[in-house]
Amino acid sequence: MTVSDKEAARKEFIAEAEELLESFSTDLLEYEKGFQSKTVKPALLNKIFREVHSLKGLAGMLGFEKISLLSHE
Repeated sequence: MTVSDKEAARKEFIAEAEELLESFSTDLLEYEKGFQSKTVKPALLNKIFREVHSLKGLAGMLGFEKISLLSHE
């Protein structure tokens, strides 16, 4: 992989991670509201899991170990 390929992959990771984290943040707020009212939807929990799992996978592919480990935890 060339330096320009690595830079392109890093930029793509950042763009994808920003989208995932934005969605994750919104979903966590929705989860919090549901938790307080005892109406958490299983589909929402699955979506949150998928978002974090996607971030973990992307980070792992590109060697961003700290992000991958945090996502795993």
